[in-house]
Amino acid sequence: MAMNVGSGEGEDEAISAINTTPLVDVMLVLLIIFLVTIPVITHSVNLQLPKEQNVARQTKPENIEIAVTKDGDVFWGLQKVADNEDLVNRLKKIAVIQPQPEVHIRGDLAGRYEFVGRVVFACQRAGIQKIGFVTEPPPPTEKPVVVTIDVDFDGTVFWNGDKVNDRADLETRLTGAAAAAVQPEVHLRPNKLAEYKDVAAVMASAQRLGVTKLGLVGNEQFVR
Repeated sequence: MAMNVGSGEGEDEAISAINTTPLVDVMLVLLIIFLVTIPVITHSVNLQLPKEQNVARQTKPENIEIAVTKDGDVFWGLQKVADNEDLVNRLKKIAVIQPQPEVHIRGDLAGRYEFVGRVVFACQRAGIQKIGFVTEPPPPTEKPVVVTIDVDFDGTVFWNGDKVNDRADLETRLTGAAAAAVQPEVHLRPNKLAEYKDVAAVMASAQRLGVTKLGLVGNEQFVR
């Protein structure tokens, strides 16, 4: 917006204009405050989700074992099922038994999901109420092999309680530990009166020889 004041020759022409730059700055600040302070609305449907639970399978004579191969073939126990209608008819016969047996489905890892889905749908059509999926249990967790290296107050080093003769003997043992298929955990336990250089020498040898699992233990002795 502009306004001309005065007229005539020889007179200075004054122009008055509104400077909108401060207004733009204020609007930008207000916009930033609005974006920062606006609450974040999370849209979600109120559901009570089932709890995850792994239950060991109980093998009972009345349970029905259905296996699905990677090619989609379905087996009732050890007998191959002809087609989907044959499966539904078999399931309907056991659906009327009281109490109703459980149906355990074993699907091949390489099989397509739709193969197992057909069996689940057949169970639904037949009125089966208890369906379980059989999976391989995780492999047992083995305790790691642990080597404890003690550094005494006078710098003497012990390997699992056995005295280490010298630096060469220690490095021979560390080399063997580093070359193992599964490296043991090396627990370094220095005496609270041991000198730092003796402990550091053991750590340096372990690092140089390729020991990857090294930790300091026995820190409770330093707590008063």
